[in-house]
Amino acid sequence: MRKFRPEIQLLRAIAVLAVVVYHIQPSWLPGGFVGVDVFFVISGYLITAHMLKEVESTGRLSLSQFWANRARRILPAATLAIVVTSIVSLFVLPSTQLVDATKQGIASALYIQNFLLANQSVDYLGQDAAPSPFQHFWSLSVEEQFYVVWPLLVVLALWATRRLQNRGRHSADIFRHRFRFIAFVLFTVVCLASFVWSVVSVGANDPASYFITPTRVWELGIGGLLACVLGDPQRFNGARKVMAIVGVVAIGVACVTYSGEAPAFPGASALLPTLGAAAVIAAGSTTGLGSLGPIINWKPVQLVGLWSYSLYLWHFPV
Repeated sequence: MRKFRPEIQLLRAIAVLAVVVYHIQPSWLPGGFVGVDVFFVISGYLITAHMLKEVESTGRLSLSQFWANRARRILPAATLAIVVTSIVSLFVLPSTQLVDATKQGIASALYIQNFLLANQSVDYLGQDAAPSPFQHFWSLSVEEQFYVVWPLLVVLALWATRRLQNRGRHSADIFRHRFRFIAFVLFTVVCLASFVWSVVSVGANDPASYFITPTRVWELGIGGLLACVLGDPQRFNGARKVMAIVGVVAIGVACVTYSGEAPAFPGASALLPTLGAAAVIAAGSTTGLGSLGPIINWKPVQLVGLWSYSLYLWHFPV
């Protein structure tokens, strides 16, 4: 399997540009907020693929090492953004907003910003609300909470697989397929529960449903499910080219046609951008006429994808 997936950098570039444009001027791209949902699918896919590979190559998953690696990868840049934004806020924000900004800065550092916003029932999609410079950390909080829980499902799948293995001697291939199947089943149960929660919560017009992790886990889980079944696709180049184009178009349609008022979000509406992102990942690298390869490999696209995390961290406070 390839270690580097340039098509994922394309998705990151699309996602971060959509979010940035939406935050600059929502009327330019009224559904640009779905870029966050694209990020969720990417994160779910990459982190699950990494864990599955570790289990299959070593026979175990070190939770402490996993969480330490996540912290080293994410915390330095995020902490710098929080500290700098906190200092600048003292000089540029009205005094009436400083108390709330301080609370949100602390919540962002602890990665519980999404639940603070949910508790305040902030309408993230409302254009009249005065946002905090830390408000965008809600999505990073969802991801970090996902990284705490999701590996436990992988450990549970590994435990169940070993229990079955003890009943007889099996080859490494049988172990791998059985482990992935059990993981897939566990992931599916969690994703279905999260999706139903999301649909019901959005249907009840609960503004907290936009932020809370239980209504969002299924989006990251789509990437996890994909990691269970996807290798490095090589066959059916023509069909995969169509899949990639359809995926990008689906994300684009959501960016253009969605808005802060309609449709209700996330709920079932989030299926369009999330499945679109999954389609691009599943399509993999394609070649020939109609392939997205030239766009994917275009240096500016790869650079924006590479810088996407930093762009997301800094664009909103700026």
